[in-house]
Amino acid sequence: MSQHFAPAVADDAAGAGAAFVPPILASRSGQRVFTARRHLICLNDNQPLFVEGDPAHLLFTVVSGGLMILRQMADGRRQIVDIAGPGRSVGFTAGGRHDCAAVALVPSEVAARERHPGQDDAQMLAEIHRLRDLALLLGRKTAIERLATFLLEMMGEDFDQSQPLDFPVWRQDIADYLGLALETVCRNFVALKKRGLIAPANRESVHILDIDGLRRIASGAAAVETTCP
Repeated sequence: MSQHFAPAVADDAAGAGAAFVPPILASRSGQRVFTARRHLICLNDNQPLFVEGDPAHLLFTVVSGGLMILRQMADGRRQIVDIAGPGRSVGFTAGGRHDCAAVALVPSEVAARERHPGQDDAQMLAEIHRLRDLALLLGRKTAIERLATFLLEMMGEDFDQSQPLDFPVWRQDIADYLGLALETVCRNFVALKKRGLIAPANRESVHILDIDGLRRIASGAAAVETTCP
């Protein structure tokens, strides 16, 4: 892949390893290997950083790779509420335990630190702003507007347009995050391609051809004809 997004744990991670992992969060290899040095946690592909119900004494900043933040219902359905890349902080919660799970999308490094009440306000406000954007995304935007917004989020501010944009998530994960059916996501990828905004690079990445065009669609400023609701 060409571009990825980018607990005070003791010397061993026995405590973290003992946490219950729902089947949906189990790693593809069946292992949960944590390594912590200087408050850095190394996660394998699809391994949980924390799960719902774990103590929430720490905040985590993504150093490399990416995390998927999700909630799972009793019947197995899930909602991906965020995808966090390098520089993003996760682990904010109003109570003493996590109400979401955080899972590595690709091999990732995460820095852990103690919470500092009053000092984390700026980061917390940024996360609140993101949640408001997500509410707008799910509540008012059309399918193609949601997909365009997702692509812009994955690019970030320093995206090199000469390189393909890699997806650290499967298309089903994208569908879950955007609150859409998988088929709808696939059809709207095709719609963006037909409008000359993106071009396939390979199965896991696309070339971004027109960032401004994506921005117009994401903002609702462009009238887009598509068969997808």
